[in-house]
Amino acid sequence: GAIQALQESVQLGWQSNNLLVLIVATCQIAEMQAIQGHLSQALATLEKARLMTRRPDGQDLPLSAVVDISVGEIYRERGQLDQARELLERGCAAARNFWSLSSLDGMISLVRVYQAQGEHQLAGQWLQMAAQMALSTESSQWDDVYVTAMEIRLAVQRGDHTAAWQLWQQSGFSTADAGIVLEKYPYQVYEYLLLTQARFYLMVGQERHEDQFLKQAEDSLCLLLPQAKRFERLSSQIEIELLLALIHQARGEFEQCAQHLNLALAQAESEGFRRIFLDEGDAFARALALTATQPAEYSDYLPSQAFIQSLRQDLELPLHARMNPDMPFRFPELPPAAELSLRELEVLKLLAEGKSNQEISLKLCLALNTVKRHIYNIYSKLDVNKRTQAVARARQLGIID
Repeated sequence: GAIQALQESVQLGWQSNNLLVLIVATCQIAEMQAIQGHLSQALATLEKARLMTRRPDGQDLPLSAVVDISVGEIYRERGQLDQARELLERGCAAARNFWSLSSLDGMISLVRVYQAQGEHQLAGQWLQMAAQMALSTESSQWDDVYVTAMEIRLAVQRGDHTAAWQLWQQSGFSTADAGIVLEKYPYQVYEYLLLTQARFYLMVGQERHEDQFLKQAEDSLCLLLPQAKRFERLSSQIEIELLLALIHQARGEFEQCAQHLNLALAQAESEGFRRIFLDEGDAFARALALTATQPAEYSDYLPSQAFIQSLRQDLELPLHARMNPDMPFRFPELPPAAELSLRELEVLKLLAEGKSNQEISLKLCLALNTVKRHIYNIYSKLDVNKRTQAVARARQLGIID
């Protein structure tokens, strides 16, 4: 629907010779195409917009900044960070001189590039400028919400949990009295906030070893997934499947983790989505390593090994692996702590306190047979035969104090 309306705007722009309408509407069509997962088609559309910004003498009009920002975002997603940075810096510098709304998206994309390149101070400076712009009179009523949500995401991604906590509390997006509901927001803002909430709850669940937060994150994602499919928002589907994979990984549910991650990778491969995975850093690396150990018989819709290998190479491979491209890369074996689910860790800590199976059952509100199954899994993963050995082994590995 949006694409059809924008195409009509393009026709009106031609009829009225309004170059601003022509270029902006064409760039927004490209944005819709990217949301649908068609990055190559979006780039082709942006090339048409680029031609519109070129003067007869071959020089670009100032409006080319809007195109630079849109192309830069696609390059960023495809992992071409240096090219993205050049385009986004040029676009943001020019856009601020004539149309502040365009430069806000460019600033956010530039912040994500800086963070991906490890330039956190520069990312912070530009994020602060974006926050100031989001509160300006030229801004829409949702821009400050978007920027705050992005701040939370970036804090989670770089492992600054303290900042993420503070930003989440200050945002007021979700409280004990009121959660994030569609009636309060346009759909795209609602979706973005729920995805941000899922990322935040995933962080909290892993940090506290509490499954209730993982369950809340999973519930939010399962609420969004049918709508993402219905509205053909493929980029959202990829993100949702990736986050579901990370939730199952946190629980020690490796087969489910593999299913969701393989689906996300398969959906992403043909159009070159990369940063959506790589921005997750170590969490994605662990999920990718675990996925390789799971059977792939459940689906014939799988990513290619070449795509997986290329992502592994971008996850800061050891020097010897980069020097010898013919050497098949294998992630180092994960310590048992990474393989124990949150519930198994809870049971293990109670074993270390000398609790009996019955006491653990009462403490965690679990059936006795469930407790026994968790203990069996702990023994298997730690390669031991009894609880005293499990506790000793866990302390030796630093899993428990």
